[in-house]
Amino acid sequence: MYRFTFLALAASLLPIVSTAAETPNQKPLLAGAATANITPWLGDGLVGNFGTPPPAKYVHDELHARCFVLDDGDTRIALVVIDNIYISREVLDEAKRQVTEATGLPADRMLMSCTHTHSSVSARWKNPFQPEQEFSEYQQFVAHRIADGVQSAIHNLQPARLAWGTVDLPGQVFSRRWLLKPGSAAFSPFGELEQAKMNPGNRNDLLEPASPIDPQIAFLAIETLDDRPLGLLANYSLHYVGGTGQLKIRY
Repeated sequence: MYRFTFLALAASLLPIVSTAAETPNQKPLLAGAATANITPWLGDGLVGNFGTPPPAKYVHDELHARCFVLDDGDTRIALVVIDNIYISREVLDEAKRQVTEATGLPADRMLMSCTHTHSSVSARWKNPFQPEQEFSEYQQFVAHRIADGVQSAIHNLQPARLAWGTVDLPGQVFSRRWLLKPGSAAFSPFGELEQAKMNPGNRNDLLEPASPIDPQIAFLAIETLDDRPLGLLANYSLHYVGGTGQLKIRY
């Protein structure tokens, strides 16, 4: 639902700004987009909840690394958003190394993030604080596919134009952490005593939200010079929403 909301907002809030060269010496903006499928195989554990991850038995959604490359003639950057809850830094560093080796794009010109899906196989270490000697099979696969996606986006570079903007949509977000009334206490999932509660439910000792909400949607829209959409990058501080049943891989 929210993907279509972003598209509608992008279309209605701000017209696309042309970045075609206005003078003979001005370099045109180039943009490229690509996706790389990172759907894990069935049988491995689906992370996102406390306890032992249950095995994946169905694929509700194919998962992807979604890649943009922008080039203004002087600097080239890559932006990658990956359908995964958590990827170890070393895995992303390996993806960047492969891109640099194949294309020359420096690692410090690549920005990679995750969508925080609760229904995929993790690409992090078993102990997130302790890197292991070797990557798992899925970690190797994810790193390689991210690199493939960035290379494909570079191959797809073409003259383009951008639009960007923000809008507030407060009705879909709320603070998930609440302060408790004096004398009340709660335990965190790790057994620690706290004066605030995450996802408190219908407790009768709630005082107030522990923080303000972030209602802002920010977006970057990209299209070709002949008005064909290349893609949309958007951010909204809404936690993962499921609702498609258990044991399914989904974004």
